[in-house]
Amino acid sequence: MAGVVAAGMTVVAIPVAILLVLWLTPSAAFMMAQETSVHPPVEFGRDRALLEGVVTWVEGNADCEDYYVHLPERFAGLSYGGLVSCGDDEVFIPQWAGIPDDAGGFWYCPSRSPEGNDMWGMICRDPVDLGDGWWECGMR
Repeated sequence: MAGVVAAGMTVVAIPVAILLVLWLTPSAAFMMAQETSVHPPVEFGRDRALLEGVVTWVEGNADCEDYYVHLPERFAGLSYGGLVSCGDDEVFIPQWAGIPDDAGGFWYCPSRSPEGNDMWGMICRDPVDLGDGWWECGMR
């Protein structure tokens, strides 16, 4: 009789385990996505050459018609989610993003201030001039 009970418990335990995994999967996936989006803070002075590499890559390879541009792996850690946004002579390299639609980060705008530019839903106000076309906005 013990063998029958043990076998019955196994049959019940497997579906319960599957349901538990299915129930936890969305939460686990969300948590994993959050963890992979976090990266060490980029320091402009220390990482400027790498940020300039992002701009060079964007200028030569990115389709700026898309709102988000995926960076190649070598640059992905320099922006939130490995994404940038770009436009006419401008590149936005986000350092953080919020819910529902805010972000802040570095701008490369060599011809003007990014004041008033869209940062994934938040408008750039009072950008800090870092020199040579580089700006910081929404980072305070």
